[in-house]
Amino acid sequence: MKMFILFTLCSLATIVTYSQEFVEIPVWPGGAAESNGITEPETEKDGRISNISTASMKIFPADKSKNTGIAILICPGGGYRIEAADHEGCLFASWYAAQGITAVVLKYRLPNKHHAIPLKDAQEAMRILRKEAGKWGINLQKIGISGFSAGGHLASTLLTHFDESCRPDFGVLFYPVISMKDSITHQGSRNNLIGEKDNRDLLRLYSSEEQVKKDTPPTLLLLSDDDETIVPENSTLFYNALKANKIPATMYIFPEGKHGWGFNKTFKYHEEMKRLLLDWIDGINEGIIPAQAEGHYNDKNMLQIERGMAYEIENHAQDVFPDGTPIPDWFRQNKPVELSALGKQYRITDYDVLNDSTKIQTRQIQAVIDLAHREGGGVVIIPEGTFLSGSLFFKQKTHLLIEIKQR
Repeated sequence: MKMFILFTLCSLATIVTYSQEFVEIPVWPGGAAESNGITEPETEKDGRISNISTASMKIFPADKSKNTGIAILICPGGGYRIEAADHEGCLFASWYAAQGITAVVLKYRLPNKHHAIPLKDAQEAMRILRKEAGKWGINLQKIGISGFSAGGHLASTLLTHFDESCRPDFGVLFYPVISMKDSITHQGSRNNLIGEKDNRDLLRLYSSEEQVKKDTPPTLLLLSDDDETIVPENSTLFYNALKANKIPATMYIFPEGKHGWGFNKTFKYHEEMKRLLLDWIDGINEGIIPAQAEGHYNDKNMLQIERGMAYEIENHAQDVFPDGTPIPDWFRQNKPVELSALGKQYRITDYDVLNDSTKIQTRQIQAVIDLAHREGGGVVIIPEGTFLSGSLFFKQKTHLLIEIKQR
């Protein structure tokens, strides 16, 4: 993928500097299929970008000494009229990167009443992150999306409108616009997204509290109780919808702060916010908060798992794998929880893991668990540079050979 020049500033037009370097790439290298109708030149003033007609991504790679494998796609807010790319974008991204989290600031095309365009940009950005995960040291099962205000609405829209190629593993929403309902919505955001006409189908489509499903990812919401711009009911409606679908969700409501504080240090609860945010994300990293919905894997070439099903490993003589290697205790202990992939009609009868014709250590058969298995067995090819679990990193292209027999 074509890379732009390496930056240490978010733009040449601002004096704000960031502690982490980043690269910028286009979301649509060959040009987007549709236009948002904005013809005036893009401008930036005080960290706010206007007239955005071309989407791009600023990628802040995680500090290599601290890399958690987690990545977050960030959607700045601005009422779908501008994008607050500094305090709701690059400042957060630089801080995330220093904590070992790869952060990507999405400059999405403003809708200009072309309602589908921002979501298309977010979906494609997520696909790019998944495709290039190995290059950036990202774990494919720990890629989330975050958004602020109207950017929070965009993030919540992706959390509820995705396919296998662009599903986020978790969401972090700051004082988000959620609903398009008259008494709750932010009217400016709604008008800029779908127009002034009362189109009931679009109002429902973009009311994210009505779009939550069983496979909507776990979500964290952060907001202020005294926010009069985006009323807190937006967040509470989304939280209640998540809980109604038994999806892990957390909501922190600060006593004061109004709207739009982002990464501003003037926010009274700035340090507390950072601590709570990292604690929650650590839960994703440690598996306390399940980022991957049971029965749902993102690789379109993998078998989609049915909820609640499990399979067995055939008992091998003397408790060894087919190559004679003893089955380790951790493998047995994790079996009831981790081995829930193919359905009761299948059993896995053989494992082999090859890396350029060299056997990987048996403990790395965890890779077979972390991935969904191909239906009927065969070879799963893992690109070099891929993270499969917290500590497992493949420096070479790797083949997982899986033999599966139907009962």
